Amino acid sequence: MDPATLGLVAAGLVAKKGLEAAGEKAGESTWGLLGRVGNRVRNWFGDRDDADGLRALELVEAAPDSQRSVEALAACITRAARSDPDSATDLALLIDAIKANARPEVANFVNNIHAGARVGRIIQVTGTYNEGRSG
Repeated sequence: MDPATLGLVAAGLVAKKGLEAAGEKAGESTWGLLGRVGNRVRNWFGDRDDADGLRALELVEAAPDSQRSVEALAACITRAARSDPDSATDLALLIDAIKANARPEVANFVNNIHAGARVGRIIQVTGTYNEGRSG
């Protein structure tokens, strides 16, 4: 996983944990997996004495619905991943484990929108769609 994608996904998962905690939507196993991402990132920043990264993480945990905070955390994780590929690989493996074991709505939520794009609305649906079939 490239550093920028790792930053976006990890920051999004930290925010998702906070949002699900507020809504009490997370199951026990999902809660544990999401918590491990935050703990891994916190330890990584702590080991690096990265005060900016720790502050960005705290802001996302305090206000997980703040897009600005999530973007700042993603930038800090991306920066750390570029300078510490071994730790980035460990975090990517944890994210892969989440994708393999968590409900689809936990792992499948990242949209990449590039400069110059015009976006009116993004709608994400999780589940099965059977066109023309009654269920």
